[in-house]
Amino acid sequence: MKTILATILFSSLTLIASAQIFTPVKWSTSIEKVSDTEYAIQFVASIDAGWYVYSADMADDGPVPTTIDFDTEDGYELVGNLVETGKAKEGYDSVFEMDVKKYADQVTFTQKIKVEAGLEEIEGYLSFMTCDDKRCLPPADVDFSFELE
Repeated sequence: MKTILATILFSSLTLIASAQIFTPVKWSTSIEKVSDTEYAIQFVASIDAGWYVYSADMADDGPVPTTIDFDTEDGYELVGNLVETGKAKEGYDSVFEMDVKKYADQVTFTQKIKVEAGLEEIEGYLSFMTCDDKRCLPPADVDFSFELE
């Protein structure tokens, strides 16, 4: 755990010192109505060469897993788990000194939700962490807000 915190701290200080905004992962979001009461929220990550985004299914001692958090408190429920679509690389990661599941190039995360009548908007954020073979960037959030039909 100390190695992880040291890596994150060192990466953060390096980024601040360079005074550059470095974003090796670009996200796009969308929502699709799949029935009268269900929607699928999608997050697509386009990942620069050499960088990775980590799975939602990670051990506690490793990198920050990709998660979706909802700011909307009432009027919806999750349907199933967060689904990952992409070519996963599973195996030993030298940065975290453990086996991990990560994605290069592109990955899509999809969460289905069931909404109650009258809910007009759903809001929240996706949290993720990205690393290359030598360093990690601090965890980041991608805000989303969708008006429902």
